[in-house]
Amino acid sequence: MKDVTIGEGKLAGKGVYTNRDFKKDEIVIKLPPTRLVDLRTEPTLSIF
Repeated sequence: MKDVTIGEGKLAGKGVYTNRDFKKDEIVIKLPPTRLVDLRTEPTLSIF
């Protein structure tokens, strides 16, 4: 992924930052469908 960088964020942990300007409606990262989970509200899960 030469077009984006993952680095330390100012608000909370890590963030994704662009290394170039993207055109309107251009796909930045294409990922498979995933369920996002908030560990603060899902106490039965843990981070490995």
